[in-house]
Amino acid sequence: MTIKPIIFVILFSGFLFIGCDAPVRNASNYFDCPRYFDRLADSLANTTAALEKTMATNGATETLKINKPDWRAELLPFHELNISKPAQQGTYRVDTLITNGGFRIEHSAMVEDASVRTLAIEYDSSGTVLSVFAVTASKNPYHASADTLYYQSKGEYQISALSDPALGKSISFDLTGKIVPQTAHQ
Repeated sequence: MTIKPIIFVILFSGFLFIGCDAPVRNASNYFDCPRYFDRLADSLANTTAALEKTMATNGATETLKINKPDWRAELLPFHELNISKPAQQGTYRVDTLITNGGFRIEHSAMVEDASVRTLAIEYDSSGTVLSVFAVTASKNPYHASADTLYYQSKGEYQISALSDPALGKSISFDLTGKIVPQTAHQ
């Protein structure tokens, strides 16, 4: 094996981390969900887009259309996927996978008490975020919960949640949100 291919791989990997991902990373070098979703909420607030939400729980489904949503409130569960705090430096393993037409960066918790267990971001070849996927979990003597969150840049998101109190009945739900462009006539 020659040294030139190894140097190329190292330089190319560095380019992916520095060049493509810089807008949504901070000093901790983890994906900055609060910053990304704040920017998205601000951008959506400047549009006439509506939100169509569907909630499914206990076999019942309800759909609601919100014409002027509070985008910060609607995207808050994704905003709270904050693994970029200075105290979390070194608590996540970061893996990069090259995919067809882009790449995926996955952050996996290396400590048991991390509430965000997995955070994976899919990018296209230009470094634009295509999707954000996360698994969260928490447990204490009184309560356990687990959530799966998935956001697609084409304007859809899904949240599945399970809440299991030590006393009482477990609650689970699935929420789907779809950003719906509106014309001036609607």
